[in-house]
Amino acid sequence: MTKTGRQGPRKPVTTFATLRKMMSKQKVQVKKPTVAIYGRQDDMLHKTRTGVLFAVGQRYFILTAAQELEDYAQHGIPLYTAPTTPSGVPVPLGVTIRGNKALDIAIMELTDEIVGQLVPRRRFLRMSAD
Repeated sequence: MTKTGRQGPRKPVTTFATLRKMMSKQKVQVKKPTVAIYGRQDDMLHKTRTGVLFAVGQRYFILTAAQELEDYAQHGIPLYTAPTTPSGVPVPLGVTIRGNKALDIAIMELTDEIVGQLVPRRRFLRMSAD
């Protein structure tokens, strides 16, 4: 503290160490509701995008970009999300997709079976239904 009662500038090491800790904690929180989404073509999975898991009441969704999703559906390209365990298999996303090209937002509604495969390794962001 200085004589005026205010704290002087913090040491950069302390500030960066604190920032690293905060970022590390945030990364864990952001990583759990974020999933990679893959399309399968020629028996190979190709990462196409990422999505965010969220829930409203008892309904579960993935929110992602709308771009190119219509093309995947028209060409019958199945979508998957990454396995939830290192030795696991990709989780098929046979889901209903609602999109808005103008806003570039797509919402994929998930079945209870898909949700069961994602939990507890992944976390859904929750929104109140009120």
